[in-house]
Amino acid sequence: MINSAARYEKLRTYMKEQGIDAVYVISPENFFYMSGYNNPDGHMLITLNASYAFSDFRYIEAARAESFDCVNVVLSTESTMYDVIKNEGIRKLGIEDTRLTVAEFDSLITSLEDTNCGIVKLG
Repeated sequence: MINSAARYEKLRTYMKEQGIDAVYVISPENFFYMSGYNNPDGHMLITLNASYAFSDFRYIEAARAESFDCVNVVLSTESTMYDVIKNEGIRKLGIEDTRLTVAEFDSLITSLEDTNCGIVKLG
């Protein structure tokens, strides 16, 4: 059995050490490692207190069935992740910057403008 709690504990310890409030996971291998669900288009937001896997409507049932119990699977809309960032008061967001295209990075920066959330490049 996979010890998902240990994975989250290790990541959240690192986040606290670095002063990061949340991590945006977009690489397929890290998404699978942290969610337990194999979706090459999946992305997650992991905060110090919760984890959210975003899924489009076609895969929502599979995502809920296959993801670790500690993962909140939510229907992905353009504003979903940003709503979580705003509602949870995220101020520092770690990103897998080597996995984002320039267009995705620019879109992320633009969408965070009214959240007072800064970006930390994690590689």
